[in-house]
Amino acid sequence: MLRLISVLPLFVVIQVCAAAPIALIDQHNEIRPQYAYYQSAMNSIDIGQTLTVGVTGKLTRLEMALYGDSDFGQFTIDVSTRSPNRPPDFSEASVLASTTVFKSAIPSVSDVGLKPSFTAFDFEGGPLVRAGDALAIILRNDAGSVSWWHGVDNNYPGSIYKFFSHSSLALLASAAGYFRSYVAPVPEPSANFLAAACLFGASVVRSCGGSRRRFGCS
Repeated sequence: MLRLISVLPLFVVIQVCAAAPIALIDQHNEIRPQYAYYQSAMNSIDIGQTLTVGVTGKLTRLEMALYGDSDFGQFTIDVSTRSPNRPPDFSEASVLASTTVFKSAIPSVSDVGLKPSFTAFDFEGGPLVRAGDALAIILRNDAGSVSWWHGVDNNYPGSIYKFFSHSSLALLASAAGYFRSYVAPVPEPSANFLAAACLFGASVVRSCGGSRRRFGCS
């Protein structure tokens, strides 16, 4: 009699061979100090950057070039979904991942010789994203201000809207905020892999039919 447990070794092999993926930079707009401008998130004004995912996997980290008006208070960074070639949805319903950050974790405007630099923000576990997904990084701040450094031209080709604010989606539509997104790749199973897996499972089942001592058959 055939039993489902007969294909258990296939899944065991897959689990043993699978290694934890290393997060790599997916999308990015590198800092260009000669073009150091900024926009600020304050009160009811949210600002952000759109991007299009290039690698399927878990979004584990963002790096953003930010600075705060003080070392006091906190702000929120959301990663949200959006429709391709459309501005983002600012509602909480579209949020994939979120983290709350104390302003003391980013450079302060009082720092001597303030220049753009990246600060890392991790998402524990990280949401699963797929190549081609249209996302937005949204910076929300209710007290004081948090500023995001950006360039002056459309040097990030991630989407039609580059840099936006809640009050005006056309604001700085030709600029791009400085950021990096990190994705730990999770490859999609190929057709060849799935076919091989089916053949392997079928051969195990046939073997079990002829010899109950092999592959844990009973």
